Amino acid sequence: MVLALDRIEEGEENPYKVGILGGIEWCAEAWQQLSAETFQHCWLHSTLISKTDMNFVLH
Repeated sequence: MVLALDRIEEGEENPYKVGILGGIEWCAEAWQQLSAETFQHCWLHSTLISKTDMNFVLH
């Protein structure tokens, strides 16, 4: 969003345009910022794995 705001100030015609490489880099950066706790919650809420199984995997 910051990039888009900067581009708007610069008068860009399409401030939201992002190249493929830029998009991939943003995804990779966001992925790296996810915590282990986030993954645990997602797996538990998906019901693909039980709490017992999750505890076994983690410990």
